[in-house]
Amino acid sequence: MKILFVSPVGALFSGAEVAIVNLMRHLSSNGHEIYNVIPDNETNVDKNYLELMDSAGIKCYQLKTMKWWWYESSVQDMSEKDAVIAYQHKNIAEVREIIRNNNIELVISNTVNVFQGAIAAACEGLPHYYIIHEFPFGEFGYYREKIELIDILSDKIFAVNGELFGELKKYFSDTKLHSFIPFSNISEQMIRSGKKQRIVSIGGITERKNQLELIKAYHLLDRDDIELLFIGSWDEGYKADCDKYIEEYHLSNVTFLGFQSNPWELITDKDIIVFSSKLEAFPLVYVEAIIKGVPAIVSDNPGHFSVQKYFGTGEIYPLGNIEALTNLLKRSIQDFESIRLQALQKSTQARKKYTIEETSINITKNLDRLVPKRTNNYIGGLSNLFNLSIANDVLNYLKGQKISVFISDVNGQYGPTNVRTFPINNSGLIEIGNFDSKQIRVDLTENPGVYSNVCLIVKQTNQTILPINSNGIEKNGSFIFYDEDPQIFFDITQFRNEELILNYSKEKIGTLGKKMFFLYLEERTEYETLKNKLFVLEKNMIEATSELEDVRKQYLDLEHQYHAILNSKRWRIATHIAKLFRRK
Repeated sequence: MKILFVSPVGALFSGAEVAIVNLMRHLSSNGHEIYNVIPDNETNVDKNYLELMDSAGIKCYQLKTMKWWWYESSVQDMSEKDAVIAYQHKNIAEVREIIRNNNIELVISNTVNVFQGAIAAACEGLPHYYIIHEFPFGEFGYYREKIELIDILSDKIFAVNGELFGELKKYFSDTKLHSFIPFSNISEQMIRSGKKQRIVSIGGITERKNQLELIKAYHLLDRDDIELLFIGSWDEGYKADCDKYIEEYHLSNVTFLGFQSNPWELITDKDIIVFSSKLEAFPLVYVEAIIKGVPAIVSDNPGHFSVQKYFGTGEIYPLGNIEALTNLLKRSIQDFESIRLQALQKSTQARKKYTIEETSINITKNLDRLVPKRTNNYIGGLSNLFNLSIANDVLNYLKGQKISVFISDVNGQYGPTNVRTFPINNSGLIEIGNFDSKQIRVDLTENPGVYSNVCLIVKQTNQTILPINSNGIEKNGSFIFYDEDPQIFFDITQFRNEELILNYSKEKIGTLGKKMFFLYLEERTEYETLKNKLFVLEKNMIEATSELEDVRKQYLDLEHQYHAILNSKRWRIATHIAKLFRRK
């Protein structure tokens, strides 16, 4: 069977991606022809992900986009809304083309966050499966309003076994909803031997992962002789909160290692793993701890409950109860050897149970029962609305249609991070805020254009600040930008921390051609005038040069005659006679 997956990230830092990469490879090894669509991550490409696709014979398409997930999945910069939606329409059309070109028989969307495959399958009259890893509340609560649409777009829905499956039974019928277990291909390599006990947390340092709760429990534990080790990249803001607490309470044995490509190489047989996340579906890092026989303490979020129920092991504390977590840490440290032995025993049982065949059995069974033609729905009737083909240069134009205000640093330089963006209108007064800076640079979109009445207005005093420079042509009160990235500079030294308003009028794009044509005419007229003046001057110069040459020749002739006379025999005789008379 030819199956097209639509994946949410295209990188292996996502547990949902790890699970479905393993499913795709399993299906490929069993004779299915697998295709995969991911967002084009450009400079952030996960080469390991692509190598796994290639080694399994999976054709992977990377589609350029601005936002791969549902528009509502995160707070969106309103200055980019039109461009985001245009890209999403194009992505749906591209997926439809992939379906037609490869004679796809089934489309599977991995995670509820992606929609391109669901809509494309409906338009092409193909069966579609959703694989859901997310609860309809918390971080992914936005999709609760889309549940009816998800139901319409799905022939089958597969939700992570356990608490998530139980939650989604409230919304989907028993005939449509099925469970599955996310699978991670865990190495059988034994963890290395350690010399001292440590408390370890693996995963990104974020508010959802909730590591500050573990730090607080570690503070109450009062065991500076035991290291608290964090492995994973971090959100800068949340990491700063953690650092502040550590500094305030003088916690001296806390280490942040950052991202590690294989964190389990750093784990020893003396470690206790703690996962304090606020919400998970079926965390694979917890599964890996169980498979490797590392004692683990976890919060009582639904995903941890699901893993514990499936494997029948694990120590759970009530989320937010720092005292309970501290007590579990104390007991795990004190009774470590016996707890470690129990973990190893459970590890053997878990590894036998946790296989790709077992975890994906509900999905593979439903592939065998696939109905070739899905029931028509209203999306199919609207298929022409989802077949929009937009040229890349048009998409780039839409992407650049926003105002960016760059703030200079102490050295007068402009960086890509110190910037504010605003939607652009044909004319407007945009409140851009206050700035503790000497200069700002306003990029009036990223596209060529013509603007007039460009200035800043001080909100409180109504004073006007005119531009000091630009990279365009200023003509009759207008700024003409004939190239991309138009920039206007303002000196706001005297107006630091004053609320400023950007005033401008954007002329129609067709005006640019007229302005450039009139500039051309003006330049051509001036050029012709200067050319004529030059011609006259050159003519006069030639005539003057000719006259000068005649005079020079006459002078040389006279000079020659003069010397000839002076040197003649008659002149010398006359001169001698004159001298004789003067002597007498």
